[in-house]
Parts: sequence; C-alpha cells; structure tokens
Amino acid sequence: MFVFIIYAMTSWYFAARHRRTWRGAVSVVLSLLGLMLIAWLHIKLNHWTRGVVSLPLMQMLLYPYALMVVAVAAFLVTLPRRTFVPGRCVMCAYDLQGLEALPGQLWLRCPECGEDHCPRSLRRASDVEHERELSLARSATRRQRPVPAPAAPPSIPTAAH
Repeated sequence: MFVFIIYAMTSWYFAARHRRTWRGAVSVVLSLLGLMLIAWLHIKLNHWTRGVVSLPLMQMLLYPYALMVVAVAAFLVTLPRRTFVPGRCVMCAYDLQGLEALPGQLWLRCPECGEDHCPRSLRRASDVEHERELSLARSATRRQRPVPAPAAPPSIPTAAH
C-alpha cells in the first residue's frame, strides 16, 4: 500500500517542481501511463493465470486512485510559477529593504529563512527605473555640454623695480 502513496507523492512532486514547463506535462503523462500499465497488468494477470488470480477489487480501487493522482498532478502543473519581486526574499518573500551586508561580505542573508541574496537584486523596480532615467539624463547633458574655449595662458607678473 505504501508503494501507491509513494507513487502519488512522486508524481505530484515532479508536477509541482516543473510547473508550467514541458517537463511538468511529461510528468503528468508518465504518471498516467504508469497507472494504465498497472491496470493492464491486473487484467493480464487474470488472463495469464486462467482466472486463478483475479483482482476485481484492486481494479475497482485503481481507477478512482488513478483519476485522483492524475487530476492533482494536472492541477499542480497548471499553477503559476513564483515570480521574483525586487526587494523581497526569493524563498519566503520577506521584505529585505534597508538591510545592509556586513563588512567584507558580498551577500545579504535573509533573517527569516537564511537564503543568500545579491544586494543589487534587492533594489525596487521603481529604484531601477529611477536610476535608468538618471543615467539617460546624464548622458543627454554630456552630449549637450558646450566645449569650453581654450583658456588664455596665464600672465607672468612682472616685478616692479
């Protein structure tokens, strides 16, 4: 009985791990094919043993089980993937704004879950957009800046006798 629980958990893990990708869809199809193979073996076992081994109860339980495993896996595959929100921890979504790296460290550690983050990835989207606008404004003013006229050579003071 534990084999069926492990089979369902494995199918659901791969479906959730590879959401919204072709690998996730393949995991759902493979879980369905595996359950169809077990159903086919139940039918063939009755045929191969000439009715000595008959598993009608197991077949009755297998069909709703297969429907549940495939339906949950298909649901998990269709869930949206996590999106990255600047300024928040990728693992636990803790707000990391205002944290500073310790001296000598290149990474920030989330105080909630311990995940390491690059400080540049923590900037808010509005901050990134503001920096982009500033950089465009600076480059535009550099192009428009007039070239200064060459300065006259300094005059040498003459000593009065």
